[in-house]
Amino acid sequence: MIHKAIIYMRKFVSVALGFSIPVSTALNSIFLILTIPLWFLDSNYKNKISIIKDNKYIWAIFILIGLYFIGLFYGEASTKEALNEFAGMASLLLIPIMIPFFRDEKLRNAALNLFLLTMTITLFLSYLMWFDLLPKHEIFKGTKNDATVFFHHITQNLLMAFSSFLFAVRVRQSASWEKKLLYIGLTILAVFNVTIMVGGKTGYVVLIALTFYFFLSWLRWKGFFVALFVIVILGILTYIIPSSSMHQGVKQFFVDVTKINIKDQNSQEITETSTVQRMIFYKNTTKIISEHSILGVGTGGYPKAYSRLVTDAKMLSTTNPHNEYLMVTSQLGIIGLCAFLYLFLMQWNSASGLFSTFDKIIARGLVLTILSASMVTSTMMDFTERTFYIWMSALLFGGYTSFKSSEGHNEIISNNNSEK
Repeated sequence: MIHKAIIYMRKFVSVALGFSIPVSTALNSIFLILTIPLWFLDSNYKNKISIIKDNKYIWAIFILIGLYFIGLFYGEASTKEALNEFAGMASLLLIPIMIPFFRDEKLRNAALNLFLLTMTITLFLSYLMWFDLLPKHEIFKGTKNDATVFFHHITQNLLMAFSSFLFAVRVRQSASWEKKLLYIGLTILAVFNVTIMVGGKTGYVVLIALTFYFFLSWLRWKGFFVALFVIVILGILTYIIPSSSMHQGVKQFFVDVTKINIKDQNSQEITETSTVQRMIFYKNTTKIISEHSILGVGTGGYPKAYSRLVTDAKMLSTTNPHNEYLMVTSQLGIIGLCAFLYLFLMQWNSASGLFSTFDKIIARGLVLTILSASMVTSTMMDFTERTFYIWMSALLFGGYTSFKSSEGHNEIISNNNSEK
């Protein structure tokens, strides 16, 4: 009886995260915390060990977290700063913890469908907000001019760009034309939402990367030209709609780049826009890296290292360079950056062992989502983005075929089937 309750609770938490990730940070925290005791309460340790032993991607997670652990013992970070940074990266351990939860294909499909349903509802609410038809409420974060629903524009645009990719994959995956037309419509609406209705350069970068990958995975080298054509058309569309978020964002970016004089860091004008601020953050962070290129400033050491560099009161300080590559390298040096990139290389390679071709495409799309987003935001620092990566990785690698012959996997499937 207790064993069945644990299995049902594990199923509930696994699927429920598909709803909570686009909606609520508080729910995400609760569900993630619950995964730990649920993992320990499951006595099928043979399956857990096989998951760790058989996948180089999981070992890459251990290597990266190990470097962050070593980074606790050098640098000038306070104990609180160091432990907070380490705890954030150590949460990647939830990936191997949650993988056994997703060994059942039907559960994986249910979780992914709930995520897409929640993103579809978010999309619908965003359109209502954009048309000024949504009643104002404190739960909704955005406005008509920036139609975000439950989170700020960086998070919503990243999740929506990935959702548009999932909708497009479903077009290829669906057998009936009714479903194909449904997913084509959702893809177009999601792309329009990212580029026209909601601000946030992160979503634009992710959307471009996923567009190229989608068509390349489908049409091989011909897909490059199809993707280029689609992006050009999208660019023309945003250009002829001056009020679109992408038009305004790109225009402001070039204005900022034209005006900025990085050397004049005491100018008040430089700190007026986020683009200018980020360029200053990037330049100053590269100085930190140049001084600590091998091992970095230690786990959690970035805020102190940056504040020591920025001594003028008129210069803006930060705890976040808004670039994950710079964040990792400044703390762990070139060694840490190599471990970070190795993690995603192993995830990309391991995707070839997933349950289906479409799972492989989605998993590699997830890798590209994080790698591209990391150029303009610190993805592993942001709780929702990190939770999304953890959950989606665990969901997809629950179908890793190297586990299927293991006795532990067969036991889990038989347990799941016996309770239906």
